[in-house]
Amino acid sequence: MLSAELQLPVLKRQMSILTKQNKLPKLKDEDVQPKIVAGIDGLGRGQDLKKMNMFVQFVQQVAQSDPNSLQGVDFVGMIKLAANYLGMDTDPMFKSPQVLQQEQQAQQAQAQQQQFQGAIADGVGKSIPQLAGNEQIVEQVSQAMQGQ
Repeated sequence: MLSAELQLPVLKRQMSILTKQNKLPKLKDEDVQPKIVAGIDGLGRGQDLKKMNMFVQFVQQVAQSDPNSLQGVDFVGMIKLAANYLGMDTDPMFKSPQVLQQEQQAQQAQAQQQQFQGAIADGVGKSIPQLAGNEQIVEQVSQAMQGQ
């Protein structure tokens, strides 16, 4: 606890100096909050991160022989856990469920629109040969389109 209380002001001052020297980009306080992890907590997290890296390598090896094995792995959860081991706040890093849902709905709407446009193009393409023999209909369609 004492080490964190002593190190945090030094770290903030160093960050301020580096920012003024343009060696560190200007960061918003709400985006980045330094956190001192020391002692047993720091050691434990480092070990956990090493174990997770070993696990990820194992998962990669298994996935090479059986790609279906990845279906049950929660990769977002693994990333959040690794960030936690590094002492990072993951809230600003990941999209909220609402944002994910909005993006999914937008993708579905775009897919439906493309499908609809494809169906219209197919319908027009099939109609043109049928109209080729009937110049009167072609003329009426042409006049109607010019009138719009």
